[in-house]
Amino acid sequence: MELSDIRLRNLFHYDPESKKLSPISAIKYFRMPEDREYPLHLDKNYETYVHRNQEYPGLLDMMQYYSGHVDKSAFTRHNFDVFCCRGVLRNLTEAEPLSSFSIDLSLEAFRHNGCIFLKLHRKEEEANARNSYKFKARQYLFSDAPGKLPDTDASLDERDQMYGMFSAQLGQFRLLYSSEVVGVTNTEKLGDLTEPEELEKCSLTTVRVVKSYVKWRTSFRCASWVLQAYLCGASQLAVAKFDENGCVSERIEVEAVGDFLKSNLSHYQTGFKQLNGFLEQIRQKLDEIDNPNVGLKFTLVGNVLIFDEAFKSDFLEKANINF
Repeated sequence: MELSDIRLRNLFHYDPESKKLSPISAIKYFRMPEDREYPLHLDKNYETYVHRNQEYPGLLDMMQYYSGHVDKSAFTRHNFDVFCCRGVLRNLTEAEPLSSFSIDLSLEAFRHNGCIFLKLHRKEEEANARNSYKFKARQYLFSDAPGKLPDTDASLDERDQMYGMFSAQLGQFRLLYSSEVVGVTNTEKLGDLTEPEELEKCSLTTVRVVKSYVKWRTSFRCASWVLQAYLCGASQLAVAKFDENGCVSERIEVEAVGDFLKSNLSHYQTGFKQLNGFLEQIRQKLDEIDNPNVGLKFTLVGNVLIFDEAFKSDFLEKANINF
């Protein structure tokens, strides 16, 4: 089974001060550092770094924003079946049989106008320098215009991020999901990205960091990184390898996401088949409830969904979505 027709439909920015979403008309451009720029210091200016501390735009906030900034007739015509964040799709696709390494994940599901809303309960990450490296790497590798040098002295706020809304097809399910967006590989500057025709020109990319001794192409990380890149339509995966001092001395490694997919196609097809099965289980459970004021809690244990009792929900009151 394949996840197909992945399309970027909207870009928006989350402002941690106002805690609001807003349209964004520009994006960052990938650049390969020149040899003279190495080493890249991923712990540079860490003393001014602002950690996320579990602050993300809410799932319903994203849906409210999106439904208010698209043609509602087009939204209805697409007849989306599932709305969630990329993390939900990744975890359900990658789920493996229960083992000593398994981590239980808690989720909630709601249903409104035939669309299923899936919410993942995030676990808080430890606030440390190591967790800041991927964001500092982005600062080194992306600039405001093609070929322009980035400002690597600027303070970083992990909460201040750009998000995209994506659609895709999986079997009979039409998916709509949100994901962080890093930047593009385009070598010519794009126009106003609030315009659909400009948005379609985006060639997205993503960045990962790993310890210098890790052979990441053959590690468990690679399959997950490729999946996450694929879910947000990225054509390229860039990897920065850092040493014990947080320094990137080796040239950034760049690979085409499509090449990884082709070399391990059956693995991803099996994962998407599993994802489709999970979504079908959730849909059947919610069909039994058939009440948008009632939510459903469930836990992913290994590769098995354990459903809890339904609970009274204020979903409709919070959502305030008219589509």
